Amino acid sequence: MEQTPALIEYAEKMGFRHEGALAAAIAEELGHTEPTDEIRCYVRFALQIQLSATHEANPESTIDAGFRLLDAGWAQH
Repeated sequence: MEQTPALIEYAEKMGFRHEGALAAAIAEELGHTEPTDEIRCYVRFALQIQLSATHEANPESTIDAGFRLLDAGWAQH
């Protein structure tokens, strides 16, 4: 897949198709009737971290680093 740009693009689109459902689930868990802008951004960034990690030599480390940064910002919210 790494050698085929069309497959990479397709995988990215497939990952983001769940963005709305994930945002709605987080909103519900936090007691909101609708996702806030912050929740939508968190979800988008979280999905992007996972997609970006697939291009790295050590994807697990990249995912961990990305979520440490993302969660630290979320904690400030």
